[in-house]
Amino acid sequence: EVPSWDFAYYYKGVAEFNTNDHAAAIKDFATFTSKIDTVNSVYLMMAKSYNALSQPQDALNSLAIYTQKEPNDKNGYSEMANSYLALKDYASYVNALNKVVSIDATDVAAYKNIASAYAMQKDFENAIKAYDKVIELDANNAEMYFNRATCKVSLKTAESIAAALEDLNKAESLGKADLKLYNYKYNCHSMLKNNAGAIEACTKMLE
Repeated sequence: EVPSWDFAYYYKGVAEFNTNDHAAAIKDFATFTSKIDTVNSVYLMMAKSYNALSQPQDALNSLAIYTQKEPNDKNGYSEMANSYLALKDYASYVNALNKVVSIDATDVAAYKNIASAYAMQKDFENAIKAYDKVIELDANNAEMYFNRATCKVSLKTAESIAAALEDLNKAESLGKADLKLYNYKYNCHSMLKNNAGAIEACTKMLE
């Protein structure tokens, strides 16, 4: 039994969405919402379809409706972040991700993306704060210590360089013993005029 024959457009749209026929899904979802406006998830699926078709502004239009109907669903804001990223609107991208973590303070992926966005904009202090949160939630992730170290190096103060070395040592202890890491260690020791440390890093690079 179906509640209304108009739901046939919804069911057909879901099937098309699940088979990646996004243009057809959008068409059927739009027909459905013009007749019945009680299934909120339709707007999120429409937004995902628009993003799949590289139409981020149309996705944002659908997400404006979805987040109004479902203000506490982080999935809507995650998809909104994808749309802003496609538009290269990094400030709005971070705002959407901040909304995600305000709903779910344990969303590691969102914090990682926030940190990356800040680093890309050379806002290293905020990037470090975001990496702090990532490491708080995922303390054994060597890559995150390394990424935080690169931001600290970019601040170019004696304190930040020393703090970067601590992160690099932690990353190394967690298994990230690669050329890139030792190159950063060399640069840190050189900036701190620690010749012994610089030689040790170079030796590791040669090895």
